Amino acid sequence: MGSSFYQGCDGSVETRNIKVLPKALKLYDDGKWVSELKCDGIFATMVSDGRPSFFSRTGLRKRVPDLERVKLPSGLVVAAELGYGQEAAVREIKSKGHSVCRVYRLLKFPHSMMVNPTADLDALKLNEVQQREALEIIWRQFRIDDCRFPLMPRWKNDHFQHYLDVVQSGGEGIILKCIDPLADTSYRPGTRSSLWLKVKKTVELDMVILGMELSDAFGGARMAKHVVCGMYVKDAKGKLVLQRMCDVGTMTEYWRREFADHIDKYLGKVITIGGNEVFESGAVRHPFFLSLRDDKNPEECVY
Repeated sequence: MGSSFYQGCDGSVETRNIKVLPKALKLYDDGKWVSELKCDGIFATMVSDGRPSFFSRTGLRKRVPDLERVKLPSGLVVAAELGYGQEAAVREIKSKGHSVCRVYRLLKFPHSMMVNPTADLDALKLNEVQQREALEIIWRQFRIDDCRFPLMPRWKNDHFQHYLDVVQSGGEGIILKCIDPLADTSYRPGTRSSLWLKVKKTVELDMVILGMELSDAFGGARMAKHVVCGMYVKDAKGKLVLQRMCDVGTMTEYWRREFADHIDKYLGKVITIGGNEVFESGAVRHPFFLSLRDDKNPEECVY
């Protein structure tokens, strides 16, 4: 059990320019696409023999004691996310000491549900719409209404508005999934599908380069592992001090070589970085290098 059950996205919709995003997402309001909440969690395959067990992408057993005590139908295998999201409802559940398992993909029907009268039908053969319908039937039939096992919300249109709603509530974004009956939308474990598109929020901010760490992952080539970046923050006395915020490790090969060979000329310079979220500490989730800012002074980078 593990990575063989995972299917990812092989594309994305650019969200950096919010002015053109409504028009871009309007193209997917044609009845051939649905959108789902993009989870902020850990992929897990849930297998139930009456009680659920959870496995990571690499096949390791993940212990989630409070979820493992819940009764579920035997033979149920689903793809899910553990500990997803930052929505208010999830925070409320977690505040009560519970874990959350967001269910979004049916991998195998439970033995007790005879969709095909001759055999236990392998759910991987179903298309996107059939899988969702089967999953909803199971949840109703077995009365799985435990708030810790919610089904992923799914929307058929107004994708831009749903994207805004998710982002404004603290979420990461949405996933667009093709439901065109003429397309092969069956689930392919271990692959990335061009019929699944990420629509992730993007933030940009300017930071000061504080240093660099070399990588040992390029066969001996001198490459930067990441660039250390910071911003000015007020200390207890109200004085602005330069503080480390994040390590930016996503960049082109050119910039990996450039920072590794000439970091001295970039120390104290301002760069623009992108990411998916800014935490209260000022750290950036999934930071990536965008450009240098020769027109901005380091002292202007204040958090």
